[in-house]
Amino acid sequence: MNKLIVASVAASCAAAIDSVTCTQNAHSVGQLPYFNPSDTQPCSYAGTLPSNEAATHHLFYWMYPAADANAPVTLWLNGGPGASSTFANFLMNGPMRITRTGTGVDDFLVSTTDQTWSSLTHIIFIDQPVGTGFSWGEPLLTNMQESSWEFVYFLQQLFTMYPEFVGHDLYFTGESYGGKYLPAYSYAMLMHNTSVGSTYFNLKATLCGDPYTAPVTQRTHMHLVPEALNILDDGNMPQIAALEQRCRENLTNESWTVEQKGDTCASIMGYITGVSGDAYPYDSRIFGYDWDPIEQPTIDYFTISGQVQDIYKLIHVDDSTKVPVFEMGSAAVGEAFSGDQLIDYQSYI
Repeated sequence: MNKLIVASVAASCAAAIDSVTCTQNAHSVGQLPYFNPSDTQPCSYAGTLPSNEAATHHLFYWMYPAADANAPVTLWLNGGPGASSTFANFLMNGPMRITRTGTGVDDFLVSTTDQTWSSLTHIIFIDQPVGTGFSWGEPLLTNMQESSWEFVYFLQQLFTMYPEFVGHDLYFTGESYGGKYLPAYSYAMLMHNTSVGSTYFNLKATLCGDPYTAPVTQRTHMHLVPEALNILDDGNMPQIAALEQRCRENLTNESWTVEQKGDTCASIMGYITGVSGDAYPYDSRIFGYDWDPIEQPTIDYFTISGQVQDIYKLIHVDDSTKVPVFEMGSAAVGEAFSGDQLIDYQSYI
């Protein structure tokens, strides 16, 4: 019976994707190269919109409309800082997956999946802050206040392009460093509502998954789960205790920079990963080398595939000034935000 229920739900999801009326606009996504001819490519829109008044910064989004025009709108952010939401789009809860059929530059297959949120909500994956993923512009931002302003400005441009979403129930979610972005940006959206005197952003809920919201608390307690899973044993605990103590002590060391303090606290995770033989931090049932072959085809598709320039045109990033045009994780954005590493965002929640 359970298998029948799952099959029925999957069929309903697939039918919902196929039944979406795909209104054409300047950001409509055309037929993607290497798309599985046995599948129907879901309706989607992708491109960049300005995130500041000078239009020197442009944030990228990829949106999938739900079959029900009255469905809620969901915004998704990956973390980092500097992690592209392409990760969630093609590896987590978007309607398409990318695999390799060989090792050549044209050996790719893009297929649909039933594991998608787009059957229930208009879902929008966003690359931010500027410099992340497909988003482009200079100079990079260095703090959450700047990125909050730009995110709200970007959303206004997005809702101007899709005015039908104004007033819809709005859900805001993501993971990891999103545990900082999400509460800070939610607060900024609510303050925007106050400033304009209306519920422009009809924010119903903010959901933080695997959130990095309280850095010091989390860094100095992160051994608990790996210890419970037997990734760590009693022989590791003295070293863990020493690293945690060093993290706490150096928070008040005035001779250390914020970056040095952040790196010291981050060394706890580095130690756990090292002694475990590279257990994958987001799914401790597997190791890093198990995950790499799953993720790499998506990275290759958007960076080195034989039709990558055509792909950029189809998702409307061919005018980007960023080099490279796409990064799954931007080290430059991470470095720019290094001063934010240990700031706690619980107060926004």
